[in-house]
Amino acid sequence: MTIYADENIERPIIEGLRRRGIAVISVVDLGYAGSPDTFHINKAFEANAVILRRNTNPNHPLA
Repeated sequence: MTIYADENIERPIIEGLRRRGIAVISVVDLGYAGSPDTFHINKAFEANAVILRRNTNPNHPLA
């Protein structure tokens, strides 16, 4: 399994998953922070990855 972690996923969580042998694609590491949701959905799809997100905006439509 590969996880596509959005910019709101804390570094210790990403590192903990990687220590456990889980492949994690970090939006921050790739420089994609701030990109639209559709961009991230497409990138995750291309990587055959599951999206892990943390929404910090309670008014966001996907909250």
